[in-house]
Amino acid sequence: EGWTHTKIIDTISKGTNKYHMAYKGNNKVSLQCHDVKAFTSLKAELLAVNVPYHTFSRKEERTAKVVVYGLPDSDMDEYLKEELQVLGFDKAEISKLKSKTSKTQTCPYLITLPPGSASVAKFKQIKYLCNCVVQIQ
Repeated sequence: EGWTHTKIIDTISKGTNKYHMAYKGNNKVSLQCHDVKAFTSLKAELLAVNVPYHTFSRKEERTAKVVVYGLPDSDMDEYLKEELQVLGFDKAEISKLKSKTSKTQTCPYLITLPPGSASVAKFKQIKYLCNCVVQIQ
């Protein structure tokens, strides 16, 4: 039993009626929901009827990553973690990055912010960390 236009519409309509649909060829259909509530209900319906699908994670679900330049190459992990906690980024994960070409005495740090935490824009406003002028990318 194949998928007809009517069957596709009926299946989707059980989950939501707030969507845009486009046929992509090769038996593929593209759906874009109008809001998060429609997306979650459609996703639940597709799971319930065992329909294979692919989706992308929403921006709110992704972890944000930024690189901080300008901190000394010494053991700054504890100081950096404490300072980020004071600034409101208490669940940030800190990783020291290796730089083969760097001739300076600074080391880049990768800061991973958990999903739904403080925004990257707020983090990028930071100009000083651990008494050092930093650049954030």
